[in-house]
Amino acid sequence: MKVLCALLIAAALSGSARAEEGADLGLAQKHFQLGEYLYSKARYQEALKEFEAAKASFHLPALDFNIGQCLLKLGRRQEAVTSLETYLAESPNDPDREQIWRTIAVERKQLLDESRARESRQESTVRDLQLKLQVSPTDSIAASAPPSSKPVYKKAWFWVTVVGAVVVGAAVGLGVGFGTANHGSPSPTVPTGVDATPHL
Repeated sequence: MKVLCALLIAAALSGSARAEEGADLGLAQKHFQLGEYLYSKARYQEALKEFEAAKASFHLPALDFNIGQCLLKLGRRQEAVTSLETYLAESPNDPDREQIWRTIAVERKQLLDESRARESRQESTVRDLQLKLQVSPTDSIAASAPPSSKPVYKKAWFWVTVVGAVVVGAAVGLGVGFGTANHGSPSPTVPTGVDATPHL
């Protein structure tokens, strides 16, 4: 933790801190002191809120360092790296600069390892799903084999065909039968020019 009580006052007096409209050094000190206390009690989430409130009241680069430390304790690596890099960009002469860069390097490596592990898990899940969706050779043979065949006389299309043939055959037989019955006794024809009207 960067000790800021004296730093805040010194920065305010020297003008090295960015004095923004509405900046309140006294309020920033209160938030910082409470944040420092909470950090010492391992209440990192609450400490983070206090350091962020101190930064909102009066901006000092050292607050970015403290915010980064809280974020590291909370396992929020990417945000922590960003805060620490912001701190180093604004405090290039920090005597602990090398150690802070080492911390950033370790956290970046951890982020990269986590990303690779996540990708590997996703690839493994995709492979598992693909394997589950694939059909085994015995399943594929069973799927391609025709269903067990029934005898022809047990199939519906067979009986439809038989009934249709019987009906057609009966109609043809009746037609032929009635046709030949009429040909056996031909109807009388009247020769042309003969009066066919009956006479009384």
